[in-house]
Amino acid sequence: MDRSTLKLEPSYGGWQLFDNGKPVLWFPERAKAEEIATLMADARHLTQGLPTAVVRKDDNGQLRKVAAFG
Repeated sequence: MDRSTLKLEPSYGGWQLFDNGKPVLWFPERAKAEEIATLMADARHLTQGLPTAVVRKDDNGQLRKVAAFG
C-alpha cells in the first residue's frame, strides 16, 4: 500500500502544506505547520488505515521526515 504523504515547504515567509502534491493549507510558523500536519497524518492512519508520513524541506532543499504512522 502506498504511503500518503503530507509535505511542508517554505512559502511566502511561512509554510505551505501539500497533501499528496496538492496545496491545502498555509501556516506562518513551522512548529504549528508540523503539529497540524502530524495530527492530520495520524488521524488519516487511524481512520483510514493508510500508512502516512509528514516531511519538511530543510534549508538545503532536502526532505526531512517529521513523522510517520503505519
